[in-house]
Amino acid sequence: MMRIPGAPVGPSGHHLELVEYVAPRGEHADVATKNPGSGHLAFIVRDTQGAYRRLKDAGVVFRSEPVAITEGRNRGGYTVYFLDPDGITLELVQPPPQF
Repeated sequence: MMRIPGAPVGPSGHHLELVEYVAPRGEHADVATKNPGSGHLAFIVRDTQGAYRRLKDAGVVFRSEPVAITEGRNRGGYTVYFLDPDGITLELVQPPPQF
């Protein structure tokens, strides 16, 4: 269970709960980003390049290097997808400067 320091929480007392079912083990689904029903979680960061380098140095698998966002509400920001140990897509997002 995770919480953001100083941010209000509901009755659960946390913002994000991560669960691993150990017994019985589940079957792996095709969680490729393109597939309906597969979600991903994005983390907002201040420095995508710095976070990318730290995580890559720690052995995290990325789908690419960070890329500039050129369209939409996040134009001017940066983003990059990476994989958790189960192959689920996660994302780092650096909002554009005006945010």
